[in-house]
Amino acid sequence: HRPEQAVVHYPRRPVVGTSRLHGLSKADAEAMRKDQSCAVCGSTDKLCVDHCHTTGVIRGVLCTRCNCGVGFFLDDPALLLKAAKYLDK
Repeated sequence: HRPEQAVVHYPRRPVVGTSRLHGLSKADAEAMRKDQSCAVCGSTDKLCVDHCHTTGVIRGVLCTRCNCGVGFFLDDPALLLKAAKYLDK
């Protein structure tokens, strides 16, 4: 950064457990992830409980990468389909 620019330091957000985000107990969230794989790519690494940001309804289990990817496309199936068609070019 340039010295004349103000640097803003934001405090780190505390780690929020799945139970707080989705209304699940920690045990329920762990049970959902146990012996599961990502519903998109099949990975078994770093699984998380995915939910709809509009309704809060739990959709299933995704790996962190796919969960972030879905989020970056604003949970919009039409936008994801457009991206898939773009990749087919």
